[in-house]
This record gives sequence, structure tokens and C-alpha cells, in this order.
Amino acid sequence: MTTHFGVTLRHGFWPALVLSVLILVSVSPTHAWTPPVPENADQFVCYEFGLPDDGAWTSPDACYSYALGIDPFAGEIPEGRIAYLTDIIVTPTSSAAGSYFVGVRESTQGGSGFNPQLFFRGTEEGSITVNNTAPLLTITGARMFQFFNATSSPGTVRFVAHGYIVDLPTDNHPFVCYEFGLSDDGSWTFPDACFSRTLGIDPISGGLADDTYAAITDVYFTPTSDTPGSYYTGVRQSTVGGSGFNPQSFFRTTTTSVFTHQKSPLLIIAPGNRSQFFNSTSSPSNVRAVLHGFIVSEQAFRGGQ
Repeated sequence: MTTHFGVTLRHGFWPALVLSVLILVSVSPTHAWTPPVPENADQFVCYEFGLPDDGAWTSPDACYSYALGIDPFAGEIPEGRIAYLTDIIVTPTSSAAGSYFVGVRESTQGGSGFNPQLFFRGTEEGSITVNNTAPLLTITGARMFQFFNATSSPGTVRFVAHGYIVDLPTDNHPFVCYEFGLSDDGSWTFPDACFSRTLGIDPISGGLADDTYAAITDVYFTPTSDTPGSYYTGVRQSTVGGSGFNPQSFFRTTTTSVFTHQKSPLLIIAPGNRSQFFNSTSSPSNVRAVLHGFIVSEQAFRGGQ
């Protein structure tokens, strides 16, 4: 005879355990928000196998979607769909020592670029890998993207980018905020700009709208120079007036980019609030700061409750 949750069973442990699980499942609330898995997602890959250190923005050698059977950037992305660029791998082609400064940006088919221009710094000791939860770039229509390798890099790199062609979202709208020259003055600073391509607006700089939340999933800081030392940086939620809230999340790196990619949001920005970046006075120089996430309705954020 066994008792679980006030119920007495006469058939031993295992039936009681099964009933316990059923009771737990039946009373569990709907789960709260987690990063969405794109529906009707068609994978694509783009690559550039020999990007010289000439400081020129360059279109990929080739792009292909095995799901679609085409190069999705050869013409226009179909109306009602959008490209999410989520992952990048940059690998030096030799062991030439030094600091590699590379980047990616959205562009027209003719090569004119758009912000944000996203830059990363690494060394000959390993590949630079960016595996975002939220899209790095969102691309629509007849646009595509380009790669960059600075003249200060010690050699050629291989670039590979991965992502999805997805249906335009009705919720969970990707957004990005960036600060391209965050001074090492120890002050908390608002981003230069924020933007959501799928919403067509800056959704956060004036304070988030009522009944919406911003779930920040990806943050990275890149030193603007190869000045050696220890860079101490951070991100936090704040009011539109600049008053900050805990948790204040901090990161430390040397002369390479520091990344954090999370399934559980790094920060949740509440309605009426926004975000700020930080670069310590102990850091040896300025950094580029970028955050990515999703603008989420209150209903979706609370799991449809």
C-alpha cells in the first residue's frame, strides 16, 4: 500500500509513480517564452574560400539552399519570406600570427551596404565562430550580404555563413541594437541605434511599447584595435532616463571578441524600458557592442496564458 499526493494505492510503487507523473502533468502551467524554432524554415549556406586582407566588402563566392534547390540570393527573396543569417565561421587560411578583423553586413545586389556592419576579432590560434540564437542579419527582397577582411589582418580567411529562409513572423520579431564606438570611460551608454526589420521600426529606443517584452539572447563586444590588455564590458536593462537595473551582466576578454549566445534570455527588457552597454576605464581601448534578441508580445512571453 503506497500513498502519493494524498491518494492511497494498493498495487505497489510503479502504479503510484505513474499516477504521480500524470497528476504533475495535468497541473503544470503552460511554459513561458523560449527562443522560437522557425516554421517552414529552408536552410541555406554561403561561402567565400579565399577572402584577401584588402579591406573590401565582398559578396560570397556562392550560396545554396539544398531545401529549395536554388541560390536564394540570386534573385529576390519571395514576398512574405525573409532570410535569417544565424551562424558564421571565419578561419585563417594560414598560421600567420596577428589579429584578424573581419565583418559581415547586408547589401544590395550591386554592393551598397547597410548598418549594422558587424565586426569580429580573432587570432591565428583558432576560427571565429558566431552561433546566434537570434538572427545576426535579417534580409528581404533583392538584398544579400557581404564579407569583410581588414587590411590590418595578417592574411586571407575562409568565410562560411549559415541561416534560414523563413515565413515572415507574426510574433517573435528579431531586433538588433549596436554601439560602434563604446568609449572606455566607465559610463553606461545607450546604443547608437536599434532596429527590427520585420517590424520596420526601432522598437526599443523610446522605451518598449505596452504589452511587449524584449528577450535579449546574444551579446558580443569587439575591441576596435588590437591594443593588448583586458577588456571589461557589460550590458543591463535601464529606464529611458538611464537608471539601471540588476542583473548587470559583465564580460571580459583580451584582444579578441567575446560572445554570449543563450537559449534562456540573457536579459528581459520590460515595457517602457530599454538597454545600455558598458566599457570599463580599465579597458585599453574602445569596443564595438552589439546585442540581438526578439520583440515578443506579452501573450507569447507568458506562454499563451
